[in-house]
Amino acid sequence: MGILDPPKVRRANQIVVRIRPHKHSVFKSTFSLIQRGEIDILRSIEDLVAEAESQSFSGWDFSYLKGRFDEGKPSWDYSQNVKSAMIGVERMLDIGTGGGEVLASLQPLPSNTYATETWAPNVEVARMALEPLGVRVAEVASEEHVPFESGYFDLVIDRHEEFWPAEVYRILRPGGVFITQQVGGSNTDELNQLLQKKVHGIVAHPNPSWSLAEATSQLRDIGFRIVEGMEETYPSYFNDVGAVVYFLKHAPWEIPDFDTKKYHKHLFELHKRIIREGRLKVTTSRFYMKTLKPA
Repeated sequence: MGILDPPKVRRANQIVVRIRPHKHSVFKSTFSLIQRGEIDILRSIEDLVAEAESQSFSGWDFSYLKGRFDEGKPSWDYSQNVKSAMIGVERMLDIGTGGGEVLASLQPLPSNTYATETWAPNVEVARMALEPLGVRVAEVASEEHVPFESGYFDLVIDRHEEFWPAEVYRILRPGGVFITQQVGGSNTDELNQLLQKKVHGIVAHPNPSWSLAEATSQLRDIGFRIVEGMEETYPSYFNDVGAVVYFLKHAPWEIPDFDTKKYHKHLFELHKRIIREGRLKVTTSRFYMKTLKPA
């Protein structure tokens, strides 16, 4: 499916396309304008949702959303901070590597670099991406218990993966460093308000208290020294409802029971809102920490 060729130009930079509704669609046909740069294109919610649901997903690759989800950035640079910390490091672990995309981008890597991953489909994707670089990928049932000796690593990194402070502390050598960037507990809360609350009457983030303060408390309790900690919220934008569907299908912790049939009424309302306002603003929440295991 794609954008249909326009039958006529109504006025400068505006194109209207009539789309027939799908015979068995759970959505009503819509006849509206969606802005794409200088061109306004009519497109039905049926097509947007069907296209999003038909897309494959592997590793941690959200490239399908390019141009459709404009994600803001924090003031810090996680990758650059990790690269700086890698200088002189011999043994490094990436917790929850996904498909290995971020770790591969950090080349050149330490001579003994390892990665863990809990989701089986991602393990093979990660191995294909990382093993040619000399990285050993370990499939684990949980990051609570990882198959490494105590005091083995000089550096442990974690981008957007759950971690257990006691286990990170165990596998780091004295003087070792742990760097993590985490997703805040109320990330993209606007989606929960507009969808989850409309269906269930409540908003239920899986870990709403997860924040820099909470992580700092947990890490200090284990014995880490906090070297650096930063936390920010900033705007990001969904440009169409198909991007929202794709995001929620592949980030299931945001709304665990998300299903396009269950949420179709409110997706349709959201579709009309995006058409009316041009895009949907959501709040992205991130925090960053650099900690040290005392020597």
